[in-house]
Amino acid sequence: MAPPPPRPSLARVLVVEDDPQLAELLDSVLENAPFRCRTESVSSLRQARRALQGELPQAIVLDMALPDGTGLELLRTVRADERTRRLPVLVQTASVGEKLSVECLKHGADDFIEKPFDSEELLARLAALLRRYGWSAEEESGLECEPLALDTKDRDGLCFGRKLGLTDIEFRLLKTLFDAKGGVVLAQDLVRGVLHVSEPGVLRAALKDLLVHMSNLRKKFGSQKKRLRNKRGVGYQLALPES
Repeated sequence: MAPPPPRPSLARVLVVEDDPQLAELLDSVLENAPFRCRTESVSSLRQARRALQGELPQAIVLDMALPDGTGLELLRTVRADERTRRLPVLVQTASVGEKLSVECLKHGADDFIEKPFDSEELLARLAALLRRYGWSAEEESGLECEPLALDTKDRDGLCFGRKLGLTDIEFRLLKTLFDAKGGVVLAQDLVRGVLHVSEPGVLRAALKDLLVHMSNLRKKFGSQKKRLRNKRGVGYQLALPES
């Protein structure tokens, strides 16, 4: 059996948005993301369907209100086609009400973001979807985050070559932030992926535990503690070194 083709290190994102100014903003935000990304923008259902007949993107950012229909129609098309059914779809809408949320989830949306959106939250949610569906930028060179580094053999962190003495949870948190390559990682994704908590009833307590772990990790960074940033209400970021 022939090996599967390698995944591209450049994430292609199809932006479906009929507002020219917002589409331009989305293009700018995505193409300047910490992860390598390029966009293709379309402004209607017809154009989106045509775009999906060619080279497939790694994700879709979808507006609900379009001139020739609704985003729900495109969701139905995407999930009904074997070729596109596993594409991650991030829905953006002016209002994420319960009824709309249920309809979008029913038709296969992966996540939502409400307009006007915060750019960092948009990138964090999109990066989380890309990782969840198996896209990564591992083909690229490693993250330059000096003087911070990871020792994957001993499962520890380094700062100016000095071992930090991380716990297992702290190491996994730091590795997740390294893998994000300067992007923001959603707090909920850290709770699910590192603390292994997904039950709604204990999520709030787990978020408090995460805050404690991150505080302890930040203290171990010493003079570099400001590099570990808490984006309140969104998640955490390991800031890249200034050029």
